[in-house]
Amino acid sequence: MDEGNSDDESFFQTKALFVQSPTRPITLDMIPQDGNEFIHKSRLEENCVVRPNELSERQRLKHHGRKMAHEFIEYAAKLNTDKESLRKKFPLTVELPEKDEKEWCKFCLGSEMYNEIYEDEESFNEKEGHSPLLSIIVHLEQNMVKSVLKFLRRWLKAIGMNKSIGLWLYCLLACLEKPIDQNCLKLITRLKDTCKKQLKICEESEKQQLHIICEIVDRYFGAY
Repeated sequence: MDEGNSDDESFFQTKALFVQSPTRPITLDMIPQDGNEFIHKSRLEENCVVRPNELSERQRLKHHGRKMAHEFIEYAAKLNTDKESLRKKFPLTVELPEKDEKEWCKFCLGSEMYNEIYEDEESFNEKEGHSPLLSIIVHLEQNMVKSVLKFLRRWLKAIGMNKSIGLWLYCLLACLEKPIDQNCLKLITRLKDTCKKQLKICEESEKQQLHIICEIVDRYFGAY
């Protein structure tokens, strides 16, 4: 390579690695507005030694949410990489509902929560909901995953966050295959907005799971 080409290569490498100085203070709680701010925030997180006893309650919840989001990323990557082998290893053993919100509510959450969500309608006999086991979730087509996520958001708005809703959200978000399209991005952005609104009015027991879902949407799907 001649000297001119070498200089050009060095120039473009320098430009590629150049990060502009931030135009506002960078904090752990901020939402990055562009790629530069995202890089600065990531560097801050990497360099920050977090001492939980020095954090406020809100900061502790966000810190825990970030840790869980990193675990989620590993889980989702493995799930989507091994989905075919997982289908063989964990065959479907239950009958899945059709694309019907109420039937999925019965299936996922069981009778008690179904009756709470649809309180103005006729209740049905006592029935336990299903956990989001691998023998179920790896057999769901992408359109069904997105539909049930929509249902879960509605149920979250109706009765707040609980363990069952949180588990189903976690597992179905992991089932989404990337890259996601704009409609799916809108769906999970609305989910995050619902979680943030719920955080303002929720019981103490709901906060941890709500923070986890928000961090997953931010860090895995980039829905800032």
